[in-house]
Amino acid sequence: MRHDPLSRGGSEYVNLFLRAGRRVRISEPRNNFPLDGARRYLFIAGGIGITAILPMMRAVADRAAADATLVYVGRTEDAMPFVAEIRRTFADRALVIATERDGRPDLADLARRLPEDTSVYCCGPVGMLDACSAHFPADRLHLERFRRAERSFAPDSPFEVVCARSGDRVAVASGETMLDALNRSGHPMASGCREGLCAACDVVVLEGTPEHRDDIGAPAGHMYPCVSRSLSARLVVDL
Repeated sequence: MRHDPLSRGGSEYVNLFLRAGRRVRISEPRNNFPLDGARRYLFIAGGIGITAILPMMRAVADRAAADATLVYVGRTEDAMPFVAEIRRTFADRALVIATERDGRPDLADLARRLPEDTSVYCCGPVGMLDACSAHFPADRLHLERFRRAERSFAPDSPFEVVCARSGDRVAVASGETMLDALNRSGHPMASGCREGLCAACDVVVLEGTPEHRDDIGAPAGHMYPCVSRSLSARLVVDL
């Protein structure tokens, strides 16, 4: 794993603190980017996004009844992991594009030639995801984001959170997240990305109207308090 100077914690911890022999506690992975059934697939990976896309391509390649194509984009081949394996394993089903040599892929042309029964899976930088959203049908497009999409919301308003199990009432100020407010008041919650991308801080809402600010779509009756707030003056949650 490369050390990202803008790390949100993961790459910094691995590169600066992990050492051979150190024990690491892990849990089962959460999957907010599942591979659904389809007859045909188009996989588009940008840079390190290949780490999410390549296992999907491998899985589909093992299905006799499904067809898949991979488009893998990076700046240079030297900076693109798994290129040799991809060419060896998938041959003419994979297109490797090094933008310094080949230019950017024509996503509009890919979309025009897309068969109607094709599901599109894309993981990569924000610009690529936004371009895919502009060109491919929304009902067949599946995206995995490493960073939040830039969106604007109304100014933060204070609200109150009621913890149903204990009866505690927690005030959430306009300048803090609901997650931070709960943590400081003695209701520690698990969290990961703190950007509404991983679902680690999922909480059940029993009363009130959440203002969802996540990028993955919280299920009905749930919210991610690392970014989401409340449209009502009071929220009752299952804590």
